[in-house]
Amino acid sequence: MSLHHEITQRDLRSRSQAVTRAQFARGSEHAPVVDLESFRAESDASLDGGASDPYER
Repeated sequence: MSLHHEITQRDLRSRSQAVTRAQFARGSEHAPVVDLESFRAESDASLDGGASDPYER
């Protein structure tokens, strides 16, 4: 028996669209910690190239 639960169409139809704060908190308990300095550095580096027009020649 597989440990992974296969999601069916019935599962998708029966789920609520909204996520409660408690559900979000429970799902976030084991999320990895984000290094904000590294995240900002990577974000800044990606923007250093500047926005370019794909149609500019």
